[in-house]
Amino acid sequence: MPENLVATALGVPFGLVLGVIAARGLLGSFSSDLFRFHLHLGWWALPAAAAGVLVAAALSQWPAARAVRRMDIPRVVRERAT
Repeated sequence: MPENLVATALGVPFGLVLGVIAARGLLGSFSSDLFRFHLHLGWWALPAAAAGVLVAAALSQWPAARAVRRMDIPRVVRERAT
């Protein structure tokens, strides 16, 4: 099921960009004449978020991949065809 991880990896950059835009917009909505909020992300924040998403995607696929590997595909196809 590596295709799911590839799809996740392709979507991560878009999610990071949209997340930063959303965070800036949300913090900007709380700004007023008295105070302002600015988004400051450390150099490690976006790579850590990307790594966390990829690890979570890999861990969530692990049980399904094990089940598919244990499955006798020809037997299942014969059973479903009849």
